Amino acid sequence: MNSRIVESATVVEMPDRLDSNIANTVEKELNSLVNNGQITILCDFSRTKYLSSAGLRVLFGTFKKTKALNGRFGVFSLSPYVREIFDVSGFSGLIPIFQSESAAIKNAGEVPAGR
Repeated sequence: MNSRIVESATVVEMPDRLDSNIANTVEKELNSLVNNGQITILCDFSRTKYLSSAGLRVLFGTFKKTKALNGRFGVFSLSPYVREIFDVSGFSGLIPIFQSESAAIKNAGEVPAGR
């Protein structure tokens, strides 16, 4: 997983599949970022074609951590399938979703975690 700083946010590229096989690795990476003070995290889902409940658990855990630290957490560039998973699970009502990286960056300072 690659991450980079863009303005005041850390953009993290999500894997093509975020399932139980990779969830622990993603969780460790996201936790490391938060533990190192990077509390504005935006996850790039442009490559992600599959998202399981294990992946949702990781995202929600990071969302809660950034919220507790008055940080920001959001996702962008979701495929229709991944967006449906967010909608059906109710996560689209919790985690800010943006159409593009530029929209996510623009709004990262304005959208508190948990809205």
